Amino acid sequence: MDRIYDVCVGCRLCFNLCPSFPSLFNSIDNAGSRKRDIAEAEGRVGKEVERSDYLDLPEGEHASNASIEVEFRGEVSDLTEKERWEIVDLCYQCKLCDPVCPYTPGKDHEFQLDFPKLMTRAQAIRTRQRGVKFNDKFLADTDFAGKLGSLFGPLINFSNKIRIVRFFMEKLIGLHRHRILPKFQTNTFSKWFKTHESSISDPIDKVVIFGTCFTNAHDVELGKASVEILEFNGVECIYPEQQCCGAPYLSPGDFKGFEKQARPNVDELSQWVKDGYKIVVTGPPTCSLTLKKEYPDYLEMNEKIKSISENTFDISEYLVYLHKQGNLNTNFENEIGTVNNKETSIQISKMKLVQ
Repeated sequence: MDRIYDVCVGCRLCFNLCPSFPSLFNSIDNAGSRKRDIAEAEGRVGKEVERSDYLDLPEGEHASNASIEVEFRGEVSDLTEKERWEIVDLCYQCKLCDPVCPYTPGKDHEFQLDFPKLMTRAQAIRTRQRGVKFNDKFLADTDFAGKLGSLFGPLINFSNKIRIVRFFMEKLIGLHRHRILPKFQTNTFSKWFKTHESSISDPIDKVVIFGTCFTNAHDVELGKASVEILEFNGVECIYPEQQCCGAPYLSPGDFKGFEKQARPNVDELSQWVKDGYKIVVTGPPTCSLTLKKEYPDYLEMNEKIKSISENTFDISEYLVYLHKQGNLNTNFENEIGTVNNKETSIQISKMKLVQ
């Protein structure tokens, strides 16, 4: 952790990404300021004065001034335990640092710096020492929350708007009282798909829909639109048994929970891939990232996991794939129009969304 923090502080290309990096950089800079405050209180240096006349200083004084100020530079070793763990807790595994950082694995640099993996490992070590907290267990079990939502969706949606309920929810499971929560749908995507009838007789390709727990319980319209677009393009869609990809278990570093959650998906999806199906993820890109990258990294690599990783697509990624194969129907009859919000986008023709 010290090694990677030190590299990041010396580079700072990631200053405007997730909150972890500003937290790291500010903590280091503030540590330097604290050193100077102590030196001033002890009378070792005077108050820092803003200078604009460095060019007029006698020869040698530039170096003299610089040698004094270097003592007050913050170092990784100056970080407090609280500051160290704040950096870890603020990382939400967006992976935006990967394309920006010049030192990540795969870029032929000796540092082999993987900041998100480091944060997950730190979480895992802490979790192993103290156990998985109740709120982490509850928030990770999105399948259970989805089942509750399918049964009591209207009641839960209404309760999420009540201040006193949100106050206790924040105290109990750590969901901030002002966080806008997604609405639960009683008619889930999986329920809809069971009643969906496809008219595809001679498919150009066949895919397994990995709906994600979010699409299934909250954003059902996205799942429907994905299936309609794919079938419009002559793609056969199957929705087999599946559950949450397991990504929420990685946030607190619960590797055992992650493996338990992921294994049924590996067994089910790999069989479909073996039968010639591709996997299309309709929901958040975190889920496709988990199938493609996290399964090979955190589970014991085998042919099943390799086949899933190599045959998983985001819905948009898959449509681009179809287009490159010359199989995307681009006979759009209407202009795309203007998309102002989620409700408007749902009303727009599915084929306009593809365009």
